[in-house]
Amino acid sequence: MQAIEFETIAHGHTIRIPDTVPDGVRLQVRLLLDEDAAVAMERVFPEEKNVKNHPPQSIKQLKGIAPKPERVVSLEEMDAAIQLEGAKR
Repeated sequence: MQAIEFETIAHGHTIRIPDTVPDGVRLQVRLLLDEDAAVAMERVFPEEKNVKNHPPQSIKQLKGIAPKPERVVSLEEMDAAIQLEGAKR
């Protein structure tokens, strides 16, 4: 067995392994966190620490901070996507 060490940042509960690791190879993975996960989340997303402490916002304010969609999506497309996601679980 060989050992390699690398650092990475998880995105969407996934990590990328180095390209030098070929597909189909059995791996043993050890995750070492240098800080408590809750502390890390607070550092990355401090505004989400306590949603109840936020002042109420109008829908206009919320629309102003929301990302703009790439294209218009119909309600039918949204329903189909929700049902597809539910079927995956």
